[in-house]
Amino acid sequence: MYKAPINIFIGALLVISTTIEIIYLYGLLPFLTKLVLIYYFSVRKIHIDDILCFILKKLKNSLFLAPYYLTKIIHLNLFIIQKNNK
Repeated sequence: MYKAPINIFIGALLVISTTIEIIYLYGLLPFLTKLVLIYYFSVRKIHIDDILCFILKKLKNSLFLAPYYLTKIIHLNLFIIQKNNK
């Protein structure tokens, strides 16, 4: 009996689960998230004003965390600007 599709499916699940485990084990999740955000913002050409308005709308109920997230977004945008100017 031919069982190759099941073996391929199980192999793919093992590869995906191992990749996720390595990402969490070595703490690469913040780094990969930053890379995805840099790519997303640089491709879509989103400006800092749009990002700040979005963050303020989402965090209007929790003003305690708003300054932390705003500084993170500003640092990320400055990094994107430096990358695009090179």
